[in-house]
Amino acid sequence: PKEVKISPATKVDGAMFSIPSPIQLGGIIKKSGAPFNKDLLNNPKTSDQYVDLVSQSLNLGVYGADLGYCALYDAQQESIGYMRSAQKLSDILGISDAFDLETVKSFERNLDNKDSLLYLISNSYRKADDFLQTSDRKHIGALVIVGGWIESLNFAGVLGKEKKTDDIVNMLGMQ
Repeated sequence: PKEVKISPATKVDGAMFSIPSPIQLGGIIKKSGAPFNKDLLNNPKTSDQYVDLVSQSLNLGVYGADLGYCALYDAQQESIGYMRSAQKLSDILGISDAFDLETVKSFERNLDNKDSLLYLISNSYRKADDFLQTSDRKHIGALVIVGGWIESLNFAGVLGKEKKTDDIVNMLGMQ
């Protein structure tokens, strides 16, 4: 079989496939009526335990998915911890502009506005990816995206067992 490399957009037999954002996948999960489950989330206090480039990059993506999941479910207090963990890892990875102090303050000011939170989260990750793409660090960007994608599929798999809907089954099948 032909080896397929995972990236935000992958070409397979001439067709282009892209990995959906964790917020898109989280929206499908929320729409299914599945309840918020804090036990599915990666512990934001463990960000200091990721000491190599791969685990830091993957977990920046994981925290992004967790952050989006919390925002979709209006879990404001949990959101703060994930934003701070994402900020720590982005600082370590040299992409601190994506989660600068003003972004974190804006996030905290808008905790009761889901649309603003989702915009801030998406914008921060987009800024990080743009920087990584233009600074010849695409491999880090790909790992961040894959981390978020894997975490989102974890949510969908576990919650899909509890609240099986056609949307979740189709989403998992497409992935």
